[in-house]
Amino acid sequence: MKPIVIILLALLGLALLCGAGLLLLRARRKAQKIDPESLVGAQGKVIADIDNLSGAVSVRGSEWAARCVDPNQTIPKGNKVTVVAIEGVRLVCG
Repeated sequence: MKPIVIILLALLGLALLCGAGLLLLRARRKAQKIDPESLVGAQGKVIADIDNLSGAVSVRGSEWAARCVDPNQTIPKGNKVTVVAIEGVRLVCG
């Protein structure tokens, strides 16, 4: 094999490895873990009507199951809410 071919193949392999490495770094940055307790006091947006039993909110870019702190209140989709507590994997909002 000619030396130029070997050099070109080595450079191509290096470029592929660098590209794969960059993709892995980007994937790790996107996968951020959120401590649910840190959400208490955070503002969110209702994405599915919230009542005392069910609903959903978006807080800091993540979707969460939610319920309303007041059992007699329903919060419509689109409203802003504050997280007041956490019950398991459900946010309690008001």
